[in-house]
Amino acid sequence: MESISPKRIIKGERLRPAIGRIVSSVWLRQYQRLMLVLLSIMTIVCISWVMLVRQRVSASNPFWGYTTILPGQQWKSKAAEGYSCHQTVTTGNNKYCTFSPTSGPFWYINLVTHDNIISSVTFCVRDGALRVGDLALLWGKPTIQIFQKSGLFKWSSSHATADGVTGGWGFGYDFPLVHVTFSINTD
Repeated sequence: MESISPKRIIKGERLRPAIGRIVSSVWLRQYQRLMLVLLSIMTIVCISWVMLVRQRVSASNPFWGYTTILPGQQWKSKAAEGYSCHQTVTTGNNKYCTFSPTSGPFWYINLVTHDNIISSVTFCVRDGALRVGDLALLWGKPTIQIFQKSGLFKWSSSHATADGVTGGWGFGYDFPLVHVTFSINTD
């Protein structure tokens, strides 16, 4: 029968911690790899989410197709494009023109010219098509006046005012707009 010598016990005890260190070292490396992979995946998911949100939030200008009728522009006959204009004796040199787009965020456009220069344009907004926050993304924070159930929003940098329905709850950038007016004289 073999006997157990004290040297074997000591050697065995010394071998186990060395093997344990190797095993724990390999396990630690695998754990680190796993954590690195998980961290990379989370980073990719976060960056992708931010990019998707930015695409949705990026301010598209709803007035882009109407730059030729903004105040200060020379009025050229737009009858071929569907504008209907009239001038009365009492209006002097002012001409009033209207247009009803069939699609897009506006259902009606009213403009005023003075001596063939466009002085103001009012865009009537389709229900829910444009909110205060949409214009704030384009032009910054507006000057705000809140009334009982409506609000008046003014952006002096773009010579624009807008009015919308607040619902009586105070101010919020998600309030729908009813009209947006550009005018040479905003005072």
